[in-house]
Amino acid sequence: MITSHGYASVPAELKINIFKLWEKILNFSSCPVGMNLGGTTNVPGGAAKMEMAHHSSSLPDGTYAGSAASWLLEVGGKRIFLAGDTCLFSDMERIGRLDPQGKRIDVAVLPIGDMFTMGPDDSLEAIRLLKPHSVLPCHYGTWPPIEQDVEKWAARVREEGIASPHVMAPGESLTLQ
Repeated sequence: MITSHGYASVPAELKINIFKLWEKILNFSSCPVGMNLGGTTNVPGGAAKMEMAHHSSSLPDGTYAGSAASWLLEVGGKRIFLAGDTCLFSDMERIGRLDPQGKRIDVAVLPIGDMFTMGPDDSLEAIRLLKPHSVLPCHYGTWPPIEQDVEKWAARVREEGIASPHVMAPGESLTLQ
């Protein structure tokens, strides 16, 4: 973890950063950056914008943790959308619009687990709204309520021609061209 090896900033929803469990949970001594939806902060190699997400948000003790968030990263000349835990929402169309230089999202990471986030069908609609070049599935297959046939999902993405799906095993990496 990068934060355990240096003084790295960790952007997060303001109320989460105020909460004193950061060091206990993540075991780091960095300086969290408190921010809120719509805000942008500089990160190594670029910027991170906190976007909306629709999901519950609480800390381990049940304390309200503020608004759920997704992230639009512009790092190293790449645009990356990390949806996190969320359902499908119409602002994905806005998030997916071309940037001022006419660039699309390079890769979107979208949940497909259903039950607690969007499922495969809604993720396909999210891909249509975001218009990324590539898409990675997340938040699936870790326990029975969110089991999904990820290869079937990837085949559907390919059949519709809406993005290039990448199903990755733990520890694999993806190089963005």
